[in-house]
Amino acid sequence: MSDQIKGADLLLCLPRKEIATEDFISLAKELMLFKPHAITANRPVRHFRRLGRRVYFEILRQNLEEDAVFESKAHFGYGGGLTFRAYPGTDTIAVELWNGSDCDFDAVRGIVQRFVQTHPVICGTLRTVKESLWNRYGSYIVNGVNYSLKSCTNEHPELPQIRLDSSGNIDNTQFAGYGTSFCGVWFGCSYEMWFGKAYDKYIPYALLTSFTDCKQHETLTNGNVHIVMYDAPDAFKSKESLRRAWRWRAHTDYISLSAEWQKRLEKT
Repeated sequence: MSDQIKGADLLLCLPRKEIATEDFISLAKELMLFKPHAITANRPVRHFRRLGRRVYFEILRQNLEEDAVFESKAHFGYGGGLTFRAYPGTDTIAVELWNGSDCDFDAVRGIVQRFVQTHPVICGTLRTVKESLWNRYGSYIVNGVNYSLKSCTNEHPELPQIRLDSSGNIDNTQFAGYGTSFCGVWFGCSYEMWFGKAYDKYIPYALLTSFTDCKQHETLTNGNVHIVMYDAPDAFKSKESLRRAWRWRAHTDYISLSAEWQKRLEKT
């Protein structure tokens, strides 16, 4: 499996005060499974290639110890990379990894599985880049032709008609595996997911622990709920996977709850 599946889309939302700085640094070092070509941060940065990986980790350490709000990213390819981010008015750290081709999916999965066994999490999602792209579409329109719609129609035969939003863009909420995040907190469905007790603020913890219509469901010794939704990372298109994804949406009502949370954030 690991020789065939490349690329990962990872989001972890972690409680900042409950995890030591060095544990964040260790996680960053493990997730650096690619050779970055540059970094961006809210601190002065020289060219990454010249100074080496250690600069990213030192900047991240300073961010964690001194900055209430920050974003540090090691870039890989077009739009990809590893990002640690703290949002205004929150006490969380969002860890995002997007790598379309270079890193081994199973390697990322193993790193996250070890981490959540020993550290508290708010939530986490992991899926292949192919699954991620299959559940979200941008807007690519040239000379009046909506090429995004054409692509989406071909890739989603399970939908009799592709719904557009009020702006004429593809409405991503119509896909079984739709997901979204606000200030690092994730709502959605993916191949593998983790939820801590603190996620009860967003979706009742009892709903998470009671869902069993999936490949694997367990509550870890530290209280983190671990769910593997599909039979394999690349099985997200199967009828059974789609059925499970829709069942998860109905069970948690995460579409409505994410909209409520977004409204709360907009008011603050």
